[in-house]
Amino acid sequence: MTLVKDPVCGMMVPPDGDRMALHKGRPFRFCSELCKAAFLKGPEKYSIGHPNGGLPSHGTRRIAYFSME
Repeated sequence: MTLVKDPVCGMMVPPDGDRMALHKGRPFRFCSELCKAAFLKGPEKYSIGHPNGGLPSHGTRRIAYFSME
């Protein structure tokens, strides 16, 4: 099964999930109601210039792993 990216948090979700919103005739899928609500407050922020509804690729998102070892 091919997954699609939640445009708000970047999590991969099934394309047939029940959390979906249309924006300018294009469907967007979400991992949670929280992400869906954030998208609906400002859909342009998450859809302009991102053909797959993905996150911006300009390096603003960081992920860190911390280990107690």
